[in-house]
Amino acid sequence: MLRTTVIASIVLLASTAAMAVLPSPPIGFLGAWQAQSSVGALANTVLMEHGTFGQNMVSLNINNKQEAEDILHIKAGQTQDTYLMQVADACADCGIVGVDQALGAIGAQYQAIGSGIGPKAQGQGTVLEGVQTIAKSDGQGTGNAMQVGKVDSLQQGQNASGQVAQKSGIDSWQLSTYNGKPGDVGLVTSSVTAATEQEQLVMN
Repeated sequence: MLRTTVIASIVLLASTAAMAVLPSPPIGFLGAWQAQSSVGALANTVLMEHGTFGQNMVSLNINNKQEAEDILHIKAGQTQDTYLMQVADACADCGIVGVDQALGAIGAQYQAIGSGIGPKAQGQGTVLEGVQTIAKSDGQGTGNAMQVGKVDSLQQGQNASGQVAQKSGIDSWQLSTYNGKPGDVGLVTSSVTAATEQEQLVMN
């Protein structure tokens, strides 16, 4: 099976984890400062060698939430939600059928809400990558694969000079299937890569 394809995808995802390194508040900053990040990854394999039926399902849910308010009524809040799911099955009748899946997501965000009428800054970014492969040889066989990825980020801040807010999201859905007759050799591959990044700064 193409395990190297799946491993390469996970390595590529891990290489983007540097995005989750968040900035620090500037020296002397007064106000509310928030930062959060999340990294999630799933890998799933079903391999049938002249067997009958095999199935796997895995899921991952990550939730981050921060809220702050001080006596000067500075308010800051941010949430980040990540959901990943994989389902795969293989059925072989004297054949060899394998399904490989890899799915991962990274999210990072920060915000600084200055005291009084101080500046307000927000930044957020997300990355989602997924790949799935179905391969079949020898006798008759069928493989099915589905994976779902969802990342949502939301930020809201307020001080005496006004409010700021921003949000971003990625929704991904992949479905692959292969049904081969005896003697067929087949390969189905599906991949997805998506990223978002945004920042805003209000000086008063």
